[in-house]
Formats: sequence, structure tokens, C-alpha cells
Amino acid sequence: MIQAPGKEPRDIPTGTSLLYERDVIHGGFTVVGDSVLKLFTVHVVDKGKPLYEYVE
Repeated sequence: MIQAPGKEPRDIPTGTSLLYERDVIHGGFTVVGDSVLKLFTVHVVDKGKPLYEYVE
């Protein structure tokens, strides 16, 4: 189970895919279940541009 800031915990079954749209700011989440979470991420990056643009 995971919990996003300000949200209720939710179950993420094995094999579930999540998609975060481009240019949409999103926060992290906390693992609140009693199982280990293994997360595989894929980042699509425009050629010649950085993965992240940090804001100061």
C-alpha cells in the first residue's frame, strides 16, 4: 500500500502501471503497507534536454 501526501492509503497490486503526465507536478508517496515495494520507472526525455529542470 502507498499513501500520497494528503490522500488516503491505497493498494497497488503487482503489475499495476501508473502514468504521470508531462509537465504535471506530482509529489512523492510513502509505502505504508507491510510489503516491500519494487518500483520500475521509465522517463521519456526530449533529445538534448535535461531530465529535470530544478526550480530554486
